[in-house]
Amino acid sequence: MDSAPTHRLGVAGGILNMSRTLGMGLGITLGGLSYQLFLSMSGTANENTAPRTHLIFAFRYSFTVLAFIAAIALAVSFIRQRSH
Repeated sequence: MDSAPTHRLGVAGGILNMSRTLGMGLGITLGGLSYQLFLSMSGTANENTAPRTHLIFAFRYSFTVLAFIAAIALAVSFIRQRSH
C-alpha cells in the first residue's frame, strides 16, 4: 500500500483484499484436493470407513505438499523483494 499513489489507494486495497481471499480459497481447495488424492492413493475413497493409518498417510503427505508449495512461494517472494 505504501507504493500505491494516494489517488489509487482504494483500487490497491481492493486488489489486496481480492488476492487475499483468492489465496485462502485456493489454499483450502488445494489442501482438500491433495488430501483426497492421497486418501484415494491409499486405497480408500471414503474417509468415514478408512482405517486410521490411511487417514494419517493422507494428512501427512497433503501437509508435505502444501508446505513445499508454501516454501516455493516464500522463495519467490524473497527473490522478488531483492530485485526491487
